[in-house]
Amino acid sequence: MVQKLSLEVLVTVLGCINVVTSSHFRGGSIFWKPTGNGYEVEFSAKLGYEYGWNSCSSSNLNVYQTSTDVAWKCVSGCPVNGTVVNANRPGFTCTGFDIAQDWERTESTFSYVFPGAGTYVIEYTDGAWINALGSGNWRLTTTVNLHSRSDTHAPNFSPVVPAKPNCDLTIDATQNKSGVYALAITIEDKPTSTITIGSTPYAPSRVISSVPLQFVLLTPDLPTRSCSDKPIFLDPTPSQNDVLVYRQGDIVYLSFYATSRATTIRSFTLLDPPINIRQSALRNDDRFRPAVYAIDITWSPVAADRGSKTICVEATDNYTY
Repeated sequence: MVQKLSLEVLVTVLGCINVVTSSHFRGGSIFWKPTGNGYEVEFSAKLGYEYGWNSCSSSNLNVYQTSTDVAWKCVSGCPVNGTVVNANRPGFTCTGFDIAQDWERTESTFSYVFPGAGTYVIEYTDGAWINALGSGNWRLTTTVNLHSRSDTHAPNFSPVVPAKPNCDLTIDATQNKSGVYALAITIEDKPTSTITIGSTPYAPSRVISSVPLQFVLLTPDLPTRSCSDKPIFLDPTPSQNDVLVYRQGDIVYLSFYATSRATTIRSFTLLDPPINIRQSALRNDDRFRPAVYAIDITWSPVAADRGSKTICVEATDNYTY
């Protein structure tokens, strides 16, 4: 099912380009919103790498690490193009990793005060994609427009990719079994009726802003498996639609249970978890169900956690693709 929203998704399968010596990138994205303080904008960037590139481990999840490797630059619209916009906070936190699948994920948040309403183009480009893709440089780009909208009387903000998907993409990979692809998706927002932003009219067909979403897609040949064979969560795992309310200082205990046909659950991975969350080791089902495995998580919310937080857990079986 595809849910129709006022977002347009463009998909491009990237080909292989020039080979460089360091091959580690596995995709990423960036989102932005005005802070309400003049022309200040807060950015949130999520990047994926081969495992070990940033030394992510259980001991440093959600721990801020200083780094100058990632330079998000203003490449259009700024008084000096090439200005680094994350110079005030160039580091990152590790938010997840999987050794067998050879990935780790980082997130960084930073703010920048622009000289006016824009428009500005922000970009991060470097090399290179993982070796399985033939290496090649990548580029992540977003456009910032801080003029007020006539419908909301406030500046626009970028689309955001939620933890829970709002659409399905179907890709036919039968032409190349056991292939590896880099997918670049551009997520665009458009008004539902004609508005003006600043003094510029925007009809429903005109893009207001866009953000990138890039990731690696594997198409393994698994002759003994079907498309419906994948890990599934079982009761008493919290439902995907559950909304749980906690107060600062509460101790939150949650358990997640999963199984997968004709194979074994190998691991559970927390994806972009809140700070202070802790995950137990993999354990057998306490209800003695065969081939069912579980983990427990513990979390104590602090003042900085006020608002809505998403706890997302991924179960992986022995087919590690």
